[in-house]
Amino acid sequence: MPPIRNRVSTREKANPQLGVKFVLILVGAKKRHFQVHEDLLCARSPYFRSFLQAGRRDIDGDCSICLEDLRTDDKDLTYCMQCKMNFHFGCIAEWVKQYGQHPLCPLCRGHWIQRNRIISKFAFPDLNAMDFAKYHEWIYSGTINCNEVIEQQDFAPLVSAYLFAVKVKDQKFGTAILQAMLEIYKDTALYPEQDAIALAYNLDTSAYQIAGIHRIQRFLVETYLAAAHAHWFEDEEWAKYPHEFFRDVTVAMFLEHPRKNKWALDTWKAKLEAEENDVE
Repeated sequence: MPPIRNRVSTREKANPQLGVKFVLILVGAKKRHFQVHEDLLCARSPYFRSFLQAGRRDIDGDCSICLEDLRTDDKDLTYCMQCKMNFHFGCIAEWVKQYGQHPLCPLCRGHWIQRNRIISKFAFPDLNAMDFAKYHEWIYSGTINCNEVIEQQDFAPLVSAYLFAVKVKDQKFGTAILQAMLEIYKDTALYPEQDAIALAYNLDTSAYQIAGIHRIQRFLVETYLAAAHAHWFEDEEWAKYPHEFFRDVTVAMFLEHPRKNKWALDTWKAKLEAEENDVE
């Protein structure tokens, strides 16, 4: 087996705009603690942004003070708590100094409310702590740790992490998870089995974007078709898979190998007659 290593599952440059404020994310029923840059997390995930920075405008265009691009690599950002418009942190700091004790927003002219640098806490009991741990690693390093998956020969943690990506609406993280699964298959010939596949099929889809669920289901079907052998269906192991999964596999097989337009009736008649003679 190849040496175990982290999968580099994204080629995208890491977002340098970490921001100046940390938040404490409490994940799962046991409230596992994760400290993360608020701006970084919200830039990645519309789901988290809806809780941490509700109403904040998308980070694009120019800073209204210096008229330079907001996405300058070496400049942190902040935003007005009233109109939700974005500014360079350094620009607004200088602006606030000029106004003294009662600064106004350069755009909406409302009172500038300083974002509290005290670490805020947000609890997400419905999320999985192991999934968030993988997400936390990825948004900072661009890698996904697959050691446990390879050692245990179990893709369930990666499928679970993908479903997390769908829930928090971070499609790039979902793509990174699928790329990691492909790299494992390429290096080790391991592929998802019953438990991992069941995770993607036996779930309440009301909490997820349907397109994201269909994406991993198609991925698992295509992986299975690439790895499957006929003898896999000769025992009772196949019965442990979700029925919907085998429906999708069957449809995919027919699409890949469509039937011939002409049915060779004479050939089948001859075959039936030969079988009849064998029985006699």
